[in-house]
Amino acid sequence: MIKTAPGTRHIIFGMVFLLSGLMGQAHALTVLSSAKDIALDTGWHATGHYTCVYEAASPDDVGKLHQIIGQVKDRPDKSIQMVIDVRLPDGSSVAWEPVTQNDLPPGTRVSITVDIAKDFPGFEGLFADTMHINQGDPIKYVSYRIQFPRRLSFIRKVVLNHKSREDMDCADRFTWSGKNVSRLDIFISTAISWEQVTRRYQSHFQERLGGGLLPSDLPIQLGDINPTGSPDEKIRAVLCFLNSEIVYRRSPGSGHALLPDPPLTVLQRKWGDCKDFALLATALLRAMDIETFVVLTGKPRNSTQKAIPDPFIFDHALVGFDHKGQTTYYDCTTPEPVAAVNKQQIYLPLKMFENDKILASITHCDIPITY
Repeated sequence: MIKTAPGTRHIIFGMVFLLSGLMGQAHALTVLSSAKDIALDTGWHATGHYTCVYEAASPDDVGKLHQIIGQVKDRPDKSIQMVIDVRLPDGSSVAWEPVTQNDLPPGTRVSITVDIAKDFPGFEGLFADTMHINQGDPIKYVSYRIQFPRRLSFIRKVVLNHKSREDMDCADRFTWSGKNVSRLDIFISTAISWEQVTRRYQSHFQERLGGGLLPSDLPIQLGDINPTGSPDEKIRAVLCFLNSEIVYRRSPGSGHALLPDPPLTVLQRKWGDCKDFALLATALLRAMDIETFVVLTGKPRNSTQKAIPDPFIFDHALVGFDHKGQTTYYDCTTPEPVAAVNKQQIYLPLKMFENDKILASITHCDIPITY
C-alpha cells in the first residue's frame, strides 16, 4: 500500500464529490466495487473517502489504471490524499509506482481510495452531493453513505437503470447499496426549495457586490463614455473593456466554483471567471446608471421529473438587462456584445437589493431537469 504526496488531486468540484472522476475512463475495466462514505461535522467540515476496486485482466487494463491515477495526481488539491493498494492473485501485495503494463498478472486487483478532508466555503445551507455511475459492464457492488451533523430535512433522488424515486426524508444519514449496477445517479440536497437556493445565492452575491462601484471607480478606459449615452452604448463599452482588459481564469480558492469575488478585487487583479465577469459588469453598469443583474444559467435537459434544488446545475453566469418589458442577456466572457441565449437555460436571475428594497422581483423558471 502506498500513499501519494499531499499535493494530489481529488475529484471534488466545489462541494460536489464526484465518484465518476475515478471511473470516467474505466469502461473497459472490470470494477469489482465502488464505495463512497462522507461525514459532515457541525462545522460542515467533510471527511471520508471513496474507493474503486478494479480487476486488471490484461496489460491494457494496467495502462488504463495508470491513466486514471495520473489524472488524479495531475490536478493537485491539498485537501485529499490517494491510497493505492495492489493485490496479486495469490493475495500478496506489491507497490504500485514501479508497475508497468506487463508487470501484473491477470486477476490482479487494484484498489484506489481517495481520502478527503474539506471545509465548505460558507455555503452549508446549500449542501449537495452526487454519485454517478454509467458504464457498459456492471459494477459488482456499489455502496453510498452520507452522514449529516444533525437531523435535518433533505431531498434525495435515486435513478437506477432508468427507474427513479424522489422523496423527502428527515434523518441524519442516507445510505444506499446495490449489486451489479451499470447505471446509477444519487442526488442529495439540503436545500429543499428553489426559493431557498435563490435567497442564499442572492444574499451571497449581494454581499460581494457590497455598495457597488462609484463613478470614480470606473477604469480610465470607460471614462470617455457619454453619461447620457444609450444603455446599449454603455453595455457594449463595458463588454469590450472586460474582453480586452480582464483575463478569464478560474480561481484556485475553495468555493470559487460557486461564488464570485468582489468586483473591485476582480478589477484590480484583472482576471476572473464567468461569475466574476458578470458581477463586475453589473457593478460597472450600475455605476453608469444602467440597472443590470447577474443570471445563473445551466444546460437544458428533458425530463418529466422536477429538479431537485441543487446549486450545481448552474454552469455559467450572464448579465441581464430589462428594457421595455423585455430582458436581454449578455455573455461577458465573449467578444460578441450580445449572447444568443436559449431562454430555457435561464434558471436564476439574481436581482440585487438597494437600500433594503428589491429593485425588481426575483423570478425562477422552474424547468424540469433530468440528471
